[in-house]
Amino acid sequence: MDIMFKQPQLYRFLQYCNESTLEKNILDCGAGGDCPPLAVFAKEGYKTQGIEIDNVQLERLKNLKISII
Repeated sequence: MDIMFKQPQLYRFLQYCNESTLEKNILDCGAGGDCPPLAVFAKEGYKTQGIEIDNVQLERLKNLKISII
């Protein structure tokens, strides 16, 4: 089952991005968390990159296929 975020603004932004002619690249600053929104964009085929400085958050992100700096 896919993870569903209770953040309508995230899905509105995703819809806006999908409807635009821009390249599918996303950069998220503060990209950590239990379930980072970058995962939604990665699933939609976007090239995703995140910036995170907290070591605990970096450990949580190791299993995701998301580029984190």
